Formats: sequence, C-alpha cells, structure tokens
Amino acid sequence: MTAVTVPGANLTVTTTIGLSADGTIAYFQTGPDRAGPVSLVGVSAREGREVWRHKLPAQAQPRGIAFAPSGRQVAVWGGGRNVRVMSVPDGKVVSDITTAVLLDFDVSFSPEGDAIVAHHQRYKLGDAGEAPTPEPGFRADGRCNTVVGQSNIGRVLSRDRGLVVKMTTPGRYARETDFCEAKTVLPLDGPEIAFLSFAPGDRHVAAAYNIAGRSRSDWRTLVEIYDTADRSSSATRVSRIVLDGDVGYRIGWSPDGRQLAVLKVKDSIATAQVYAVP
Repeated sequence: MTAVTVPGANLTVTTTIGLSADGTIAYFQTGPDRAGPVSLVGVSAREGREVWRHKLPAQAQPRGIAFAPSGRQVAVWGGGRNVRVMSVPDGKVVSDITTAVLLDFDVSFSPEGDAIVAHHQRYKLGDAGEAPTPEPGFRADGRCNTVVGQSNIGRVLSRDRGLVVKMTTPGRYARETDFCEAKTVLPLDGPEIAFLSFAPGDRHVAAAYNIAGRSRSDWRTLVEIYDTADRSSSATRVSRIVLDGDVGYRIGWSPDGRQLAVLKVKDSIATAQVYAVP
C-alpha cells in the first residue's frame, strides 16, 4: 500500500511498530543515541515525515508498543516491569503501571480498552493502587508459559486463548502446560526462531523469518500471513512477503487487523512498508 523511509531512526531488532486506526500514521520506538533519548515517534505512512515525537522514561529500552482498540491510546514498555500508557497524538501520560513480572512481548489492552493485560494479569488504568486481577480463562497456578499476542520463543497464544501457534522444531515444547490448555494447536513449518504475531481479533497470524546472507547487508526477511479465523489445527496461507532487509521483530497491525506494517533495515536505512491483508 505504501513505503516510506523513516527519518533519523536508531532502531534495534526488538523495536516493534504499529499503525493508527486509519493506517495513516506508523508508530515505533527509537533507541537512545547522540540525537536524543528513547522516544515514541509518529511518522506519516504516506509522506515519511515525522509528525510527532514524545520522550519516554530514561530507563525504557526499545521492546514493544500496543494500541488500545480505539487507537487513541498506546502502551510502551521496555525489558523491565513498567508500562506507560499515553494518549495519542498528544503524548499525555494516562497511567504508569508496575507489573508483577518482567515483561517481554506479552502486553495488550483489554477488549474494553480500560486495562492493561500483562502475563495473564489485568491492571486497571488510572488506578495504580488497585491490585491486578487474573485475566479470565487462565490457570490460577501461573503455569501457563506461552505469551499472548506476539512472541519470539517459537509459540504464541491467541488473545481469546483458543489457539496456540507453534513452530514445528522437533523435540521442543512437548509439555502440554506450555500450551496453556488451549483447545487447538496449530503447527507451522519453519525455522526454530521466528517472530509470531496475532492480528487484533486473532483472525490472522504473521510469522517473520530471517534469511541470513553472506553479510548483514545481504539479509532478507520472509513474512507469511495465515488465516486463523476458524481456530483449527490447519491454516491457509493468505500472503507471502519477501523483504530485502532485516525486519527482526519490527512488525505490527492496525487496530482492525486489516493492515500490516513492516519496518525493515538495510544498509542502515529504515523503511516502513504497509500491506493490505487479504
């Protein structure tokens, strides 16, 4: 649909990307560099120009961002236990949340948009003193080890907890507790390491694989999108995208799940590309 060069971006492999509700603004985190601190940046998906930039807490490291169903709030987090929720595009802090466990990618908004769900616990926005409550449907003993929504550990759980997608590497993930008692397991053929990301609504899942070249500048990335609407143990591949560059974990969805944003880096140039999802 569109491709724009991202100006002055210092990005790590774990930087994730998202889209505004109308698909016109791409959001991502920059890493700390000489030009400035860690920031949340909005870039026009049509023109490539920076629309706004908001400084993030000094301890934040590029890790992940998640958008409320309305698209009017965004949660940002690093590799620790802190989640900051901001309104967009003005950058006003709505809530600062400290979670019970260290965070990786397992952060999302509740369907109502009034709480953050992290590692199967729900944290109410705007009330830091309120204790978290267990997310409905998860085991109370905490033995569910599969993260929700997006993951870099070769398996991921849908947000409705009905489907686990896992890579079919022999000898790994044999314990049933890893699947969080999901009703269905969908195996995908591919390398051991891949980044998996469910679209909002769990209707599609994207898998991003690095294809190594002779040097870093020769790397390519394969992104495959599967239809998972029926939550079955098989899925139809609806799209296959080969990108000339390193994507890593830098993929993200529009709030309605109908567009996929990919941020690739080649020869130190970052390019955001937006695709329509069939």
